[in-house]
Amino acid sequence: MNFYVEAASPASPEAGRLASVYGLENHGLTNLHRVYWNLPTASIYEEIVFRGGARCREYGQTYGPVGC
Repeated sequence: MNFYVEAASPASPEAGRLASVYGLENHGLTNLHRVYWNLPTASIYEEIVFRGGARCREYGQTYGPVGC
């Protein structure tokens, strides 16, 4: 089981407010679990750090194994 599928994400409330009502299913995308779009920069940084994908440096640069 993937921890990130079950864990509450710091970007979830923001993602819910910004999600399109049209939906990704209408674009032919299926089998989606959790999708974030149109997130502001601060929410993207929160999600990156939360998932352990990267770390933040002094002036907002990220670095890590995924090359964010």
